[in-house]
Amino acid sequence: MSRYGRCLSILLVFFALLGCSRDRYTPEAPLQIYSRLWTPLREQTFIREELKRFYSETGIETELLLYTDTDMDRMTHTGELSGADLIIFYGNRLSHVAHAIDFIDFREHSEVFKDRTFLFNRLGSEQEDVWKHFLPIGADVYLLIASREAAALKPAGVDNESITWTDVSDWIQKASRQQGRGLLAVTGVPNKSLVYFMAGPILSYGGGLPDLSSEAAVEALRLLQGMRWVFHPLIENFDTVIDPLVEGTAWFGFAHCAHVGTILKESPGSFEVYPAPSGPAGRGSVSGFSAAGIPVGTGKLEASLALLEYLTRPEVQARISKGVGGFIPTVLEASDYLGEEALDRVIRYGLHVLDSGRTMEIPLEYGEWGNVKHLYESVFFSTVLSGRNISADSLKWAQTELEKLKSSP
Repeated sequence: MSRYGRCLSILLVFFALLGCSRDRYTPEAPLQIYSRLWTPLREQTFIREELKRFYSETGIETELLLYTDTDMDRMTHTGELSGADLIIFYGNRLSHVAHAIDFIDFREHSEVFKDRTFLFNRLGSEQEDVWKHFLPIGADVYLLIASREAAALKPAGVDNESITWTDVSDWIQKASRQQGRGLLAVTGVPNKSLVYFMAGPILSYGGGLPDLSSEAAVEALRLLQGMRWVFHPLIENFDTVIDPLVEGTAWFGFAHCAHVGTILKESPGSFEVYPAPSGPAGRGSVSGFSAAGIPVGTGKLEASLALLEYLTRPEVQARISKGVGGFIPTVLEASDYLGEEALDRVIRYGLHVLDSGRTMEIPLEYGEWGNVKHLYESVFFSTVLSGRNISADSLKWAQTELEKLKSSP
């Protein structure tokens, strides 16, 4: 090879190596965010704009990669999260992933977050041993929503702040009788959120999650059975309560706070929001939260901390909570940035339920949660709506099936 050829080869190798070195650890490469949060399109659009604000302030670019919880579980086991700088998990996974991945200890960076109070105590005491590795960035509960037309028919003496399931039952029956049709929307499409609707009164009466055969569960299911004629006749077609409520074919819903927020956005001034109704044991609701951790292996620790500091600022928490439709901020000071608009009330009620309610998150030990959903759906359609006898004995089969699911891998 000529001297010219050797020089050209050396230069080509040099530039090739230089190109390979420009990986995710270089300042120009964006932060890699792996998240199970913000997957709905309406939420994606808003959060990507919020990340542009962060870039405008800091000059730090980000890349948001969104996955389902199932995907995140798989990637945790296969090592596919090794390229992440910030990972956002569902709260019931924290103990598990903390054993699978090394995360930084936020106690060593407490100065970054010294001016904010995280709502650790409202998100489950069983997480105490892992909070050093994660910071909560969003939570959710279920709330009651009713149309303005329904509000005019609310029975006298019912207080918005202390509304009970008995009040709700009387109210919906009164409105449905007047209209001559069922006005309560629930999601009857398989594997959606019917389980969370049913869990509300069960938790309020003192039951657990999942629970279909305790004395408390039986009492709650009997309450629902007494309301069976007020359910919208097309519930088996509903995969969300948003459309029937916005369209006006339904007047009532017990819905995820983000769905409540969406309804208020799409039909401003047409609905009133209420906290989750209470029962003998308190104000029951399934709850959940998402939390972020920074892997020890990130080459961009300072930039990752800067992003998490931004996402947990009280004013940013409030803005994101409203922007994505009513999620609950997990920094106490965010409540100082709430006003009196409809979405602000959604968030205030959500905080109220999270603070004083009888809430439970989805347990991880039941394997594929979709199987639990199917069991609840079976009880609802074959027992609650059918008018068949409801008792602890008649529902023993449901408890047996739940026990089988608990041992699922």
